[in-house]
Amino acid sequence: MLSQTPNTLKKLETLLKETGYQIRKGKGSFNTGYCILETKKVIVLNRYHSIEAQISSVVDIIGTINVDQELLSTPSKKMYQKLDREVFSKKQEDKDKEDKDKEDQEDEEE
Repeated sequence: MLSQTPNTLKKLETLLKETGYQIRKGKGSFNTGYCILETKKVIVLNRYHSIEAQISSVVDIIGTINVDQELLSTPSKKMYQKLDREVFSKKQEDKDKEDKDKEDQEDEEE
């Protein structure tokens, strides 16, 4: 699991910067903790959220964008691979389980 430290947040932000995104920290009325301006590749994190919430937001963002690992430095590539193993694959497993449960439920209703 990722440690919830400012250093981890900095590593995640570096990963995003290497993929071409700008990261800004600001205040806003967005409750999710972040806002993505896709056309400009700008991510705004809510500066008033805790480090843990900011890390969670950045991990969510990384999970939704296309990351070209060829663009990443070695440390960022290692961080991305760690996320892939520990976070993204688990989310996919959970989604697959939910989909299977829905299919089973629909089969029972028929």
